[in-house]
Amino acid sequence: MSVRERAQTLVAGLPRGLDDERLAPLARVIRHPLTAIVAIFLVSRLAVLLVGALALDRIAGEPVTARGLLCHFDCGWYLRIADEGYSTTSLWQPGATLYAFFPLFPLSVRLVGLIPGLSTLDAGLLASNGFFLIALVYIYAYARLLGMSVAIGLMAIAMLSFAPQSFVFSAAYSESLFLLLLAAAMYHMRREQFVASGIAAALLSAARPNGVLFAVFPIAWGLRRYGLELLVRPWRRPEVLLPAALAPLGLFAYWGFSLATTGDAFAHMTTSAYGWGFGFASPIDNIVGFIHGGTLPRFWLAASVVGFAASLLLLRYRLYEEFVLCAAMFALWWSNQIPYSYLRYTITLFPIWIVVSRATDGRPVVQATLIGAMSLLGGLLMVAWTLSNNIAI
Repeated sequence: MSVRERAQTLVAGLPRGLDDERLAPLARVIRHPLTAIVAIFLVSRLAVLLVGALALDRIAGEPVTARGLLCHFDCGWYLRIADEGYSTTSLWQPGATLYAFFPLFPLSVRLVGLIPGLSTLDAGLLASNGFFLIALVYIYAYARLLGMSVAIGLMAIAMLSFAPQSFVFSAAYSESLFLLLLAAAMYHMRREQFVASGIAAALLSAARPNGVLFAVFPIAWGLRRYGLELLVRPWRRPEVLLPAALAPLGLFAYWGFSLATTGDAFAHMTTSAYGWGFGFASPIDNIVGFIHGGTLPRFWLAASVVGFAASLLLLRYRLYEEFVLCAAMFALWWSNQIPYSYLRYTITLFPIWIVVSRATDGRPVVQATLIGAMSLLGGLLMVAWTLSNNIAI
């Protein structure tokens, strides 16, 4: 039984002796999909916190704090940018500087931190969770826009909320902001609200550099709808290509800022190379290297391969534009010589969750098994996260 059907059953079972007019507002609230979305959000976030708290208390023997639960690895870098701004000083490892991290999330944290009484960490956690909740609403609306049922839309956000490593959506990380902007840009593009899509796309590339790849989505959408004429005579429908044209603006703005403050427009790539060892090579060569590189590279590679295999369902449902975007993202990630973060990058590709939900619709046992397996792996990764184990990066 779907979430909506259960809600309707609950309403049907309310005492009949009460005034129907008095019950009508409550019935509308219970039946509204937003109620189910908020419930999924709250349950999944509480589950993350519970697992993390148990890990800190029982395994690490440490006091349960917000920092211990939700601030590890990149969190410290983002919070320092929010507190102090950018610096070329190498903080915790040689060659690594704050310029490796794009500015939109720490800027958001600084703005939220203007609320009296909030620490920088509190602001980061509030921003991340707020972005994630709004992103879930957008993803549900996107599924409905594609013609999916209410049950499919709710199952898609449930899968995303309980996916392995979904705890990053509640941590002081940029993933929840990236997810929100990606969903907004795609949603408004499909609704032909090109200015709104373009603004979201420009912000997307200021959140993470791979956000610039959103440009392939409006181009693929326009080509499918208008054919090659869109590119041969772009002046006839310039509004269609506006989101693609605006997509790199966030990246260009950060390059300009980097040039003005360091003399190196590509300081992000420079510090990533020297501080973290990031570099680019053939995806085939990298994949072969990951297979022979040990347990962690194999795990991260396997996670991305499973995600890519699931993205093939987009072709089955003729969501070609979404597949082109996902394929471009995977190609970029596999081109990097360091396989860190493949799993948390993959889970932000929300169209995959929509089509997985569509493919398993009407099979409650399969859906329950899938969510159960993902929750188990997610719980193990949450334990690793609270213990600062590298598998959770």
